Amino acid sequence: MQTPSNGNNLCCCSMGAGALVLALIVSGCASVYRYADPPRVTLAGIRILGVTLFEQRYGLDLRVQNPNSIDLPIEGMSYTLAVNGSEFAHGVNNQKTAIPAFGEEILHVIVVANLLSTLEQLRQWEQWPPRKLDYELSGKIKLANMAVSLPFEYSGEIELQGGEPPSRAPD
Repeated sequence: MQTPSNGNNLCCCSMGAGALVLALIVSGCASVYRYADPPRVTLAGIRILGVTLFEQRYGLDLRVQNPNSIDLPIEGMSYTLAVNGSEFAHGVNNQKTAIPAFGEEILHVIVVANLLSTLEQLRQWEQWPPRKLDYELSGKIKLANMAVSLPFEYSGEIELQGGEPPSRAPD
């Protein structure tokens, strides 16, 4: 003898199928980017854009290299520039671009430093003018249509131009 169906079985099957599809989508996205190597982001150039009493704005040229066999669709990024071990400037950028597989792009971004971080840097310099600056660039790249952000970190040294400090003229 069959009992009449009231549709509950269909509802349970639909919920189970929906959960299965969601699990497959989440695991599929995770597996695509689980093997993604983080991009290599290096400082390719820096220039002063503006100086006011309270803040300084610098333009950074960031070389972004994609070591993966898939394109990296960048939706935005956040980054921090530390100089001589102290946080100096930070920024965000919503410039959308795609770095091709095994390719690279130069991204032009802006960082902002405040008066206190600039004064702290000046205080740390043991000699003037300094001959070199150690820096660390770190941040996250947000990928388009993904809940995943790829971290990056790079450190280097900037050799500063300039000769010997001027000598005093004889009195």
